[in-house]
Amino acid sequence: MKTLLTLFVLLFSSSVVANDFLCFETNNKDGEMEIVNELLFKKNSNNKYELSFPDYPENGVQTFDIIDQDNKHIILNLSGIFEATAYSFNIIINKDVLTFGSASLITPFMLDNMELSYGFCNKL
Repeated sequence: MKTLLTLFVLLFSSSVVANDFLCFETNNKDGEMEIVNELLFKKNSNNKYELSFPDYPENGVQTFDIIDQDNKHIILNLSGIFEATAYSFNIIINKDVLTFGSASLITPFMLDNMELSYGFCNKL
């Protein structure tokens, strides 16, 4: 009986504090998207998440830093320089209502090229 109770507590607690999310990008700055993208967020350490695209495994994995995290939100960032061009990708996941939003900027002088998107998530 004690073993069963322990197993139940572990299963319940792991589903409540899920660290991994499968998200579906349904809208961008132009409105509803024709093709819904799947985004898989897997926590690989206390301060990193890996983002992959299950439908496009050839795109590989991108590692995001956790900028902030509390009981309600996770804020992720990936930024750097590629071929003399700066980029910044930011994602916020709302763990309560299971939604996410993202903004990406390739260079500060090209605001018209800024990408915005949002959608919903499932806890894994």
